[in-house]
Amino acid sequence: MRVPIKAVIFDLDGTITKFTLDYLPLRAEVRKMMREAGVPNDIVSPDDHIFNVLEKVQYHFQRQGRPEIFRELRRSIEEIFVKYEREAARKTELLPNVMQTLRSLRDMELKIGLFTVDGIEETMFVLNKFKIIEFFDAIVTRERAPKVKPNALHLKVTLDRIGVNPGEAIVVGDHVIDILPCKELGAIGIGVTTGVRTREQLMAAGAMRVIDSLGELVDVIRSLNT
Repeated sequence: MRVPIKAVIFDLDGTITKFTLDYLPLRAEVRKMMREAGVPNDIVSPDDHIFNVLEKVQYHFQRQGRPEIFRELRRSIEEIFVKYEREAARKTELLPNVMQTLRSLRDMELKIGLFTVDGIEETMFVLNKFKIIEFFDAIVTRERAPKVKPNALHLKVTLDRIGVNPGEAIVVGDHVIDILPCKELGAIGIGVTTGVRTREQLMAAGAMRVIDSLGELVDVIRSLNT
């Protein structure tokens, strides 16, 4: 017998809001900075999120006995991210059906969480801008987790903060990094095609189901709880 769903954990960009981060120039700027700091090219995979690449970079400089270079590099990369995130936050839009879905989830007495690789300042700006911050029982940005998704610790911190077990939670996201932690922890991953990844990519990452709009989410939850 399936455990009833008690919580929904959302990604932010591409799931709740339109993905507007200008990622290609951001990534190019970060890669240039890494090269200038002496980071080997083969450390940076095109498929890795920058904050996951940083773990490899940290290990690289620790092995060389130069951790101070990594600390300075991370500060500089954070500054680049904040610059691009700030611009994206100010021009983003709420995706269709978000407000209605959040209200329905609250009416169903489900807990609602958010886990995002965005920074706290830009995340709070967006949530306040669209007046949806009140719906969230936990907001876990990159600063509030020891490691960010696809590392499962990011999701675990979010689940712990709202007080539910992984099997009682649905995780909704537009990227494979939102879905991958679900498999490790035992949560239910639901992909949404409103962002940067295709239905096929989300299914391959382990999504139990893929929807085209958050407007479909309530029916999915009801079917799981019957």
